[in-house]
Amino acid sequence: MKTRKLLWQLFPSYLIIILLVLAIINIFSFRIIRDVYIGYITNDLVKDTNLIEHFTDFYIETGRFQALQSTCKEIGKITSFHTTIILNTGRVICDSETSPADLENHKNRPEIQKALKGKLAISTHKSKILKKEMLYVAKPLFNYDFSRVTAVIRLSIQLEQLDTTMFRIAKQLIWAALITIAIAAILTYMNAQRISVPLETIRKEAIKFACGDTNLNLPPFKTEEIHVLGDTLNRIAAILDNRIETITKQRNEIEAVLACMGEGVIAYDNNQNLISINNEAKVILDIIINKDDDEEIKLSNIIKLKSLYDFTQKTLKLKQNKTLQEDIDYTSDLTKKHLHLTGRSLTNQKLGQIGAVVVINDVTQVKRLEQVRSDFVGNVSHELRTPLTSIQGFIETLLEGDITHSDETRKFLEIIKRQAHQLHSIINDLLTLSTLEQKTKKELVTFDKTALFPIVKSAIDMCMDKHHGKKPTISFDCDDNITLEANAGLLEQALVNIVDNAIKYAPKTVAVDVRCREYEKNIVITINDNGPGIASEHLPRLFERFYRIDKGRSRALGGTGLGLAIVKHIIYVHQGQIFVESKLKSGSCFTLMLPKKLRKSLLGQQALPLS
Repeated sequence: MKTRKLLWQLFPSYLIIILLVLAIINIFSFRIIRDVYIGYITNDLVKDTNLIEHFTDFYIETGRFQALQSTCKEIGKITSFHTTIILNTGRVICDSETSPADLENHKNRPEIQKALKGKLAISTHKSKILKKEMLYVAKPLFNYDFSRVTAVIRLSIQLEQLDTTMFRIAKQLIWAALITIAIAAILTYMNAQRISVPLETIRKEAIKFACGDTNLNLPPFKTEEIHVLGDTLNRIAAILDNRIETITKQRNEIEAVLACMGEGVIAYDNNQNLISINNEAKVILDIIINKDDDEEIKLSNIIKLKSLYDFTQKTLKLKQNKTLQEDIDYTSDLTKKHLHLTGRSLTNQKLGQIGAVVVINDVTQVKRLEQVRSDFVGNVSHELRTPLTSIQGFIETLLEGDITHSDETRKFLEIIKRQAHQLHSIINDLLTLSTLEQKTKKELVTFDKTALFPIVKSAIDMCMDKHHGKKPTISFDCDDNITLEANAGLLEQALVNIVDNAIKYAPKTVAVDVRCREYEKNIVITINDNGPGIASEHLPRLFERFYRIDKGRSRALGGTGLGLAIVKHIIYVHQGQIFVESKLKSGSCFTLMLPKKLRKSLLGQQALPLS
């Protein structure tokens, strides 16, 4: 669309308005002056008819029409008016410009007819004799008793004379209008410039502002509104400059943080266009990106690993504040890598979800060390188990055989027997953990739909048989109809370990309460005891391997420090969670939350807890 400068929009429009106003004023002024002028002429005519009336009565009554004719001519010369006297019969008896004998009867003239009715008549029409537009004033003359009209005095003037006078007036009005227009045009131009010049300055600065130059310094303007506009633009530019500086600083800080992170980070929008990627992600995924500022890069063009790409798609479908985690394996340059992925949606308060972010942890080394540790523990445990079995057998032979021992020798042998038994328990627990880890990684743990009641009852019965000396009181509440997908042997072992600890560390009067509750998707098992309780500082590390609250007492009671670690592993492979609440001298409460139905996609893919 073609545009024009503000000056050439304001100036012509103002000038046209002024011209229209002056034209209207002149037209109305001309009409008013003409009407007023005609009014003055009419009044003069009326006054003159009144003067002529005083000396015409005598001439008409005496019939001295010839003398009246001479008087009319003199009156016409003095007043410049055309004077005519007409009898009530319509006969012209005197005329200031023509001989009465040459004039026709005037009775039918409109002004004469009105005057014969006894009224003052004023009219304008074309003269039949002169063929020109005339202004007529006709006054009736009455007889001595005013009973009838005897004659009519008519004075007239050519309107052409009036038009000549009005033309001179019109010329003066036109000259005045032209001078007014010239002055108005100059003032209008100056006024339009007073508005357009500051706006032009603002326009030029605004163009610079749009191009990224935020250093605006508009001067103060004399017009208040424009001054406020310029001042507002200056303040907007200052605020925007500060915000850009802040955003740039924050972006640089974020980029510095991302560059220094040991994890790979990929951010992308809802259309799967790349927003940001740090160097660590490029190294982990072995990709090279040459990105221009305005270029959009699709994730599908840089992520060739299908499992990772599928994970990014699933992350976009996450609800707000939800996190998705997954482990994937892939081979790069004949090297097998293990990646732990964490995905979360990116949200904006106004726009809602705007994309997602994926954090990539290369856990290859951690997995390798974990495998080495697991293999080492399994191998060492197997290697130690054979000689330890032999030692236990020989000690029992020495203690129970026919060999005579002194009391001190027997005491030492009993100590060796207890320590060997303790070492055997530790090795068995380590082998259990190692076997559990190996089976889980190879997906060898089988899960079947099973009733919970027999599992709980069997675990409680086993614990009752192990502790005859303490006479524990174990109560349980479990509905026969509760079922879930589980490995019955592993779940029973987890319950045995927890209940066994409750009995082992409780006072002589042991009370353990086991309750099972079924919910829509989960089964919750709570195990309460009246034991000594656990201090809050020990709770975060309670499920670590070999962690003991009271090391001396644990060893004395035959604890290995691996029971709760085994429980945590078992609950984890069941895709469940375990919680503990405890206070000193107030007992403990262990809560196991297990899903009723396992997610098949997670079987064999879970990273076991490092405990």
